[in-house]
Amino acid sequence: MAVADKTGRIQILSPDGKPILEWLLPRYDHGTPTGVIFDTTRSSETTLLVADTHYSRILRYSLDGKLIQQFGEYGETPDKMVYPTDIALDPKGAMYITDYGICDRVMKFTREGVLLKQWGGFGTERGQFQRPLGIVWAPPGRLIVADTCNHRIQVFSEEGELLDVWGGVGDGPGQFKYPYDLCVDGDGMVYVCEYGANRIQRLDPQGKPAGMYGVAGRGPGEFAAPWGIAIGPGGLLVVADTDNHRLQLIDSKSAFERSARPQSASQGR
Repeated sequence: MAVADKTGRIQILSPDGKPILEWLLPRYDHGTPTGVIFDTTRSSETTLLVADTHYSRILRYSLDGKLIQQFGEYGETPDKMVYPTDIALDPKGAMYITDYGICDRVMKFTREGVLLKQWGGFGTERGQFQRPLGIVWAPPGRLIVADTCNHRIQVFSEEGELLDVWGGVGDGPGQFKYPYDLCVDGDGMVYVCEYGANRIQRLDPQGKPAGMYGVAGRGPGEFAAPWGIAIGPGGLLVVADTDNHRLQLIDSKSAFERSARPQSASQGR
């Protein structure tokens, strides 16, 4: 596991949460990163990509903490970035980066950091964004984006064609309050981390609600402003429970089994 926190450091943890390595980013006085992802698209080398949000750049590290690549700079022109927030990778290693601040968009780069295309724009219309924070690649070639301040999820092709829009603001199943991050399991189920609702929501591959987990609080299974989510082997969800200053590990199969069952009329809702 890799974790970025507000002290400006990256931590590598074992699957059971034990620290393996940590290092500080080059700068962090203006703010800290919001997205990290392991790049396993080259069989000869696994690296770690960091969306260094407040420095308008992407950093690539070796797993011993050595900075080996950097691209991006602040600017309002289409070839520059403002606040990059998250990174998704397709199987060929192309990078898809969410960015907000002026353009509110998705940017597609080669592995070497060359801009290929971009789409979106600030707004509330379909295909536009307000502060997109999370992005994940899902087979057979979809990009699923947490359109945070529009309280919805948008689905695109790898070339930026809008395929679907899920949700809208609310507390009910299939609705969202500030979806910050998402991940996809091997069956195509989508897990959405809701910062504003203090819960995790599960959706099927078509975006239909398939269970909810968590409430606001400090105990196990409770959240305070959850910011990030990832899934590991065996369906284990890792949630960055930000304002509780901890990670929570959740068995995705057992946690959502009860909430996904249809209720009888006598039970109500």
